[in-house]
Amino acid sequence: MLNNSSSFASDIINDQNTWLAIKVLMFGITPTISIFGVVGNILSIIVLTKHGMSKCSNILLVSLAFCDMTYLISFNSIPKIIYEAVWNHEYVGY
Repeated sequence: MLNNSSSFASDIINDQNTWLAIKVLMFGITPTISIFGVVGNILSIIVLTKHGMSKCSNILLVSLAFCDMTYLISFNSIPKIIYEAVWNHEYVGY
């Protein structure tokens, strides 16, 4: 009985389905969410700088928005996306 359940689990998630899920996450879902986050952070920075940088809380929030935006951009690893999209894995010049 135990052998049947382990073979069933290996049939559910094969390499092709796993690779497809990784591609959808890497090229679709993660960049889309990150774009919304970057746009929101840019809008937050614009609004907070228009209110003035005299308050300590505004300075901290602008710094937080900038750091979050930097993380979202670097999390997507644009060179990795280009490398995966080219399908020529011999090229390592990014």
